[in-house]
Amino acid sequence: MASEFKVVIHRQVDAPGHGKDVVDGLNAQDKVYLRKHMISSCAATEPRTGPNAKLKMDAAVVDGDNKAISFAKQCVELCSQKMRQMGVVSHKKLKKREDKKKMKQRFYHYQDFDEVEYKDSKFRLKGFEEGDHNGIMAHYNFRFDPDLTLGFCAARRIPCSCKSCLDQLKLPWDKTKDKTKQDRYKQNRTCTRWNMFQGLNDWKIIQTSATTTYERDTETIKRSILRRHQSHMSSLIKIGDTAAYNVDDENADGFYIVKWDTEPYVDDATGQLMCDANFYDNPPRCRSVYCLVDLPVKVRVQHVMATNIVMEKITDTKQLPKNAQNKKQLISDGVFTISATDLEDIHNEIRRRTYLDYFEEPADDEFDEDSGEYSDDESNC
Repeated sequence: MASEFKVVIHRQVDAPGHGKDVVDGLNAQDKVYLRKHMISSCAATEPRTGPNAKLKMDAAVVDGDNKAISFAKQCVELCSQKMRQMGVVSHKKLKKREDKKKMKQRFYHYQDFDEVEYKDSKFRLKGFEEGDHNGIMAHYNFRFDPDLTLGFCAARRIPCSCKSCLDQLKLPWDKTKDKTKQDRYKQNRTCTRWNMFQGLNDWKIIQTSATTTYERDTETIKRSILRRHQSHMSSLIKIGDTAAYNVDDENADGFYIVKWDTEPYVDDATGQLMCDANFYDNPPRCRSVYCLVDLPVKVRVQHVMATNIVMEKITDTKQLPKNAQNKKQLISDGVFTISATDLEDIHNEIRRRTYLDYFEEPADDEFDEDSGEYSDDESNC
């Protein structure tokens, strides 16, 4: 999810038996509430029907068709009642104190086990120290950072939320360094609790890889991420905007720049989502400078890395490379450079894409414009 939606997922795990917190109190209230309905359901003889059906709990484990009744689903229905979503509240007596609560409302979700993807997948973890009590069960803080790319996460034994540790996690990513050498995840001796932790809150970069049996799931995950990215990107494409798409060309720094001429459409021959555009070329000896040329191209939307790119017009010959030819003529024709922010985003996406590469066989799957999804053939990875 971190790689797919480009968000940081930071999880801290409470250690069992190491004190109580607010969540324990809230869960205890729900347990008492559900226990009351469980007791009443055991004594009930009438079926779970009628206007108050959602306030009851079935005493049986299967229904009349011999299908299993989900206990978890009934718990969600009971706890999601309007009178329960706000928690235990008084009428007026404690209103002032209750208004100061940080948690104003609760949301309960039911997950159908049959709909869980990749639940049978197994992965190896590489990066933990060898020896007893050094594996995943000994670590209570995990950070899934899109900059680490798919298949990597940061882990540490003890979470720390002191200002120094939080500021360190905001440090920019250095593209010249390996992910294990990043300042963002280096040892932090300025941590407020360093004298106590002595390195127990050091980050480790962990790599996950599917076992041979489940490598197919990894390919499916990669394909799913790219297709979700395609769906999102297709909604952003507008005629006249400038975009970058991924290419295997070292002379082009891994991407080409184009200007959209059409909205995305499904190609009749391939069934793929495509878009027509005009090409931005590099003048001789001007690798980072672009000029729009009359060269129509068809771009597969799945390869698009960024759109709505800001192209900054060059108005002074001093802004051109020293060895550029016919500088005044280039300024007159109109030449552009990519904004620093967009260029950094493009390079970050290129680095991310290297971990999403997979072999794509000739597709039997076609893009459905109505649903916005592909009709998958499971033999195609």
